[in-house]
Amino acid sequence: MLDFQRGIIALLKSAIDHMKAALPDDFDWKKAMTFGKAHQILPIIYCGCNNSQLEVPPEIASFLKAAFLKSAAVALKQNYYIEKMFSAFCEHDVDFMPLKGVMLRKYYPEAGMRLMSDCDVLIKLPQYPKIREIMNEIGFEEKYESNHELVWEVPNNLTVELHKFVIPSYNEDYFAYFGDGWRLAKEKLTDSSQYQMTKEDALIYNFTHMAKHYRDGGIGIRHILDIYVYMNKHQNLDFGYIDGELKKLKLFDFFYNVLHTIDVWFGGKEADEMSDCITDYIFSSGSYGTAKNKNLSSAAKETKTAKQAKFIGLKRWIRIVFLPYTNMCIKYPILKKIPALLPIMWIVRWVQIAFGGKKHLIARTNANIKALTADNIETFQQSLHFVGLDFDFQEK
Repeated sequence: MLDFQRGIIALLKSAIDHMKAALPDDFDWKKAMTFGKAHQILPIIYCGCNNSQLEVPPEIASFLKAAFLKSAAVALKQNYYIEKMFSAFCEHDVDFMPLKGVMLRKYYPEAGMRLMSDCDVLIKLPQYPKIREIMNEIGFEEKYESNHELVWEVPNNLTVELHKFVIPSYNEDYFAYFGDGWRLAKEKLTDSSQYQMTKEDALIYNFTHMAKHYRDGGIGIRHILDIYVYMNKHQNLDFGYIDGELKKLKLFDFFYNVLHTIDVWFGGKEADEMSDCITDYIFSSGSYGTAKNKNLSSAAKETKTAKQAKFIGLKRWIRIVFLPYTNMCIKYPILKKIPALLPIMWIVRWVQIAFGGKKHLIARTNANIKALTADNIETFQQSLHFVGLDFDFQEK
């Protein structure tokens, strides 16, 4: 593990566990700010510095404080709209189950520490006409529909992703296990239409979500922190059940490799090849992975032989030029009202890319495609296999 990595992890541990951090003498604060912004953990770094009573350069201290105060203010606004939405759902007997960040954030010492870009909520699709009326009444705007989500927004305050199912259906292996997710909604809150998973199923779901992102292009540090704070909160988990379900998902090995890495980060265990591999991958990923790894991941799902890899670049350009209808609707909302305009809007998109100052997009796409060699794809697959992940399905 690199000294910079040790320094960042020490600050995270200080923020979560209130233990004083010891930083390397040459700790690069400017690099830490860039890194913290990319991983959306600046508020956590701020809390770590405070808990450790570190002497931080004045300009860095001001930057961190501003980031924390902004995050805290955003959390208050988000909580206001979330509570308003949940109350309206309960009032109108709408069944729902909060997912991911909105549930995990409460396990952090302070709400402002855990940034949340959106609120994920599982709904029952037959109830959507009623839900649409409610969302309009409480001030949300309907934006678009994806494979597994119906997206709404309060501009500049909160995005809500109403899930039709908890895992995208094109992730066939994980979707086959979870289905729409309602079979896991076993605990209903008193006098409420809000459901929740058991603590074991919640861990399995959140870990599967993390694994999906890990193999699809990378995860940020928050994913590891979410698992860490959740397991700290729930000490008496039924690991007999958890292990059995993880084996069904083919995530057993990856789960314990991640727990080992967490022990290295926060439990004082000695680093080794496995923990260094996972640590390096996470530190290089940013909050949502890298374009290079996302492209390699996508190619790995499609490619079975070196010969097939030769055609990956052509497929990428076809997908970029002929964006699917759902993606085109996001860029050109008029298509939701007039789908027949799709061929015309494709032409508009081509013109915008070719003559609308999109040279950087063309250059970046060419660079990403150039990296999609048979050797690079194989190396990516081997790196996933090493930590306990594989692609063993044909993605639709």
